[in-house]
Amino acid sequence: MGNFVSEAKGKERKKLHELQTALSFTRMELARDHGFDAYGYAKRNGKDIQPLPQTREWIAQLKEHKAFAGMEYYNESAYEIDYYIKEWEQYILASDIKKSLFLGMNPSTTPKLNKNDSKKLTDGTHGLPETIIAVGLSFREKNVPSTCQLKDSMHQEHSISVF
Repeated sequence: MGNFVSEAKGKERKKLHELQTALSFTRMELARDHGFDAYGYAKRNGKDIQPLPQTREWIAQLKEHKAFAGMEYYNESAYEIDYYIKEWEQYILASDIKKSLFLGMNPSTTPKLNKNDSKKLTDGTHGLPETIIAVGLSFREKNVPSTCQLKDSMHQEHSISVF
């Protein structure tokens, strides 16, 4: 959509620029949810994961949110876009996502998760802190202790619990 914005004039250009900026957030959320599949932010090569170059373009587009009134927050809890960008840069792009011993494993969980949710536990991508906290709180609110069992490449068992 970048070409449309640069070719437009006046009010149309500003509206398209605002739309492009807002859609970059949506695209980043889709990419984060999809990890390294066709719609994700990274590609997988065996046990290695590399962020795609366009991921930084989405972040650069989203950083332009300051040019538009009302675009400083992204949800009802008033999470700031600037903080969201910082989390992406710190936890997703700069983190050590290059290798994951659990990549592609199918964990057993208590309570049972559907296949897509359980795959997210071992897809090698990092969650953002507020998302991890929200998931933990949702289990706590339901008073459901949650445990995930994984075996690494050395067949050692590991448990992750949320209480």
